[in-house]
Amino acid sequence: MNVSDGKRWIWLVGIAAVAVLAVLWLKPNDESRIRRAFAAIADMGAKSADENLVAMALKTKSVESFLATPCALSVPRAMLDGAYTPQQLVAACIQAKGLFRTCALSFHDLRIEFPEKDTARVVFTARLTGTLNSGESVNEAQEVEATLVKDGKAKWIFRSLTAVETLKK
Repeated sequence: MNVSDGKRWIWLVGIAAVAVLAVLWLKPNDESRIRRAFAAIADMGAKSADENLVAMALKTKSVESFLATPCALSVPRAMLDGAYTPQQLVAACIQAKGLFRTCALSFHDLRIEFPEKDTARVVFTARLTGTLNSGESVNEAQEVEATLVKDGKAKWIFRSLTAVETLKK
């Protein structure tokens, strides 16, 4: 083996090592999958002024795939407390979005923990902004605690959502 063959092997091993590290680094892990689920739901929760009822309903219906059956929901100020099917929750979302001319849903400060295998606890701030059909502006924030579980296809779905009560002055 001459010197040029040795250099070639070093280059090949180096390139292979970089490729393996890149694959491991870019491979989606559970935390990134959960963050992507939140981003997808935020997109589904948005409504533009020119969006018709059918388009809005179809987009919102996609949220079903992120909900366990049943999904526990506890939002005392909205008088929601119980276990609901994904279809019931989507119907409520469509009805609520119908009140808005425009709206945007965003999630901030996601704190993700994995208390046990295939279970995640996520505490986050949900923000809803928009304009009601009446012209009134809305800008609401709520801290929420969610429990997500993996379905059979490595997808994270919501098993429960609980509004976290904050102290009022």
